[in-house]
Amino acid sequence: MDHFIGNWWSSSDADVVPAGDGAKGYKGATFHAPGTNFKVHADIVKHVYDKGKGAGKKEEMGSPLYNRGVVNAMFSAEAIRTAMKGAKGRCPRRADALGFENLNLTEKRLEEIGMKASPTRSRSRARTTRAAARSSSSSGTARSGTSSRTGSSP
Repeated sequence: MDHFIGNWWSSSDADVVPAGDGAKGYKGATFHAPGTNFKVHADIVKHVYDKGKGAGKKEEMGSPLYNRGVVNAMFSAEAIRTAMKGAKGRCPRRADALGFENLNLTEKRLEEIGMKASPTRSRSRARTTRAAARSSSSSGTARSGTSSRTGSSP
């Protein structure tokens, strides 16, 4: 498997965990970074999981599919914010178009909303913590190679 590279459709743990040891060396490419070394993850723990409101498993934080959801939620929230700002507080007729067409996510804005990687958290620590949680699960299967750390947002 060390010569296989999957695209974003096949870059989640759910795609490789069933293969067990046969998945070792598999790599997957995503449009966002895996891991939990982002301020947004600390905010999710503080405002959701610590208050008992988490619908998903906390151990899944940082996985490719979890982070894909975080990134998509950020795009939607920022598009709504952009649309409302452009409509001067009124509900725009085409909020989706107005918001997404005028979306401007600068490095500064990504930092403000916690979507930039935190230099204070160890990337390998996040990977090791998640891997340890997975290995103690009932499946006991291998992790995918999706934990390479590239990209600036989860």
